[in-house]
Amino acid sequence: MRRSMKSTMILLVLGMCMAMETPVATAAERPMVLVLPLPARDVPLELQDRALALVARELRKQYKVRVWSGRAVRRAIFGVLGSGLEEAAMALEAEVEAGRYAYQNLQIGKAIGALKKAKTRTALCGPEIRDAKPLVDLHLYYGLALLAQGNTRQAAGEFRQAVALRPELTLDTNRFPPDVVSTFTATKRQLLSGSPVQVQFQSKPAGAEVWLDGRRMGSTPVVAPVYPGTHYVRFDKEGHSPWTLKVEGVPPESLRARLVPTWTGGPPEDLIATAIAREELSQAVRAKLKMLAGFYRVDAILLVSVVKQGNKHHLGQRLFMLNPELVTRARLFNLGTTKTMPRKVRGVVSTLSKLKKLKASTSTSLVAAPAPKPKPVVGVQPIAPIRQPVARPQPGPIPGPRPEPGPVVVESSTSWYKSWWFWTLTGVVVAGAAAGVTVWQLQPEPSWTMKILPSQ
Repeated sequence: MRRSMKSTMILLVLGMCMAMETPVATAAERPMVLVLPLPARDVPLELQDRALALVARELRKQYKVRVWSGRAVRRAIFGVLGSGLEEAAMALEAEVEAGRYAYQNLQIGKAIGALKKAKTRTALCGPEIRDAKPLVDLHLYYGLALLAQGNTRQAAGEFRQAVALRPELTLDTNRFPPDVVSTFTATKRQLLSGSPVQVQFQSKPAGAEVWLDGRRMGSTPVVAPVYPGTHYVRFDKEGHSPWTLKVEGVPPESLRARLVPTWTGGPPEDLIATAIAREELSQAVRAKLKMLAGFYRVDAILLVSVVKQGNKHHLGQRLFMLNPELVTRARLFNLGTTKTMPRKVRGVVSTLSKLKKLKASTSTSLVAAPAPKPKPVVGVQPIAPIRQPVARPQPGPIPGPRPEPGPVVVESSTSWYKSWWFWTLTGVVVAGAAAGVTVWQLQPEPSWTMKILPSQ
């Protein structure tokens, strides 16, 4: 027993020494990667969003990095350039109005055609609608037209969706036949018999306006009742890109948006034409990537482009890293079908093995640390100051002859008890003490007694 206790104490001391010498990196110290999706007009936005989500997931899983990705990133940097969002929102409202007019004039087939087109557009631009009426009318009159054709079951689904968007919706008995009013009322009663989900809307930073199905719900943090169905959520805050989401089925109890600051240097259209298509990147494009990395405080930028070739979709990618600085070759991968896309994206991300050497820079790990004012790069216009102060590292100079190595001076504001030299010295002292204890414990005892205990 005495021998066992001595050995246990030795192992504990050695374990403490090893723990001191091997600090564990926190989440904030891991490198940050910005996935920058290049605009693509001929590819459905839902497919692009799915590809981006898969890429972000695999980056976190395979390389243990933090990732900033999504539709909000594209809009923050490129605006609505090439997205088709504004055009789709205008077309949706026009088609809903055409379907409503056709139904009122008993042109049922024409009404169904127009409203069906409008319904397909909601996946793209539903959160862009700032008025609830077009969304409610879409499902109400689509249901009325389907009911006129005798499709009661599908009509009830559209009525249910209209009520989920506007629970106080009713039908005027003077305008609609009794059987239509009865079907609508029964569907509404069934939906409202259950309790809505009290959804908590939160954002970082707080104070963003929340738009739910075209209606303003207040500023974050805010709670609103939401019935099961399809809903369109939008977070708006000055100086940030809109954060949008389509929710289907039973809504979650909490929705959290991480808002992306709006890039103030103007849409970098040169990236669209050169980042993926050309073999080499010019110094001006490299400088633009450095500015973007400094603005968003990231250690690498993964340029992603989803393109369509015939009936197939391909994913183009190019990696730009700051520490160590490098640019990989642009590569194009076939995504295959929707079913095989997760496996394909997993293989695509596995080719980014350079990320294993990526190191987090001081600008991303020390968020509160001030950064010097960036120096202008030759041939590149300086960007305008941002609304909220964000520390930006200096863009690197244009590569030239390397200077002779000189002495390196490291300045740090870290407290003495958090410094590496303090813990190194402590580790040496404790290790020395542990070694002494170990030698002392291993000295032979005056007498040893061996006891053989019966098995329990």
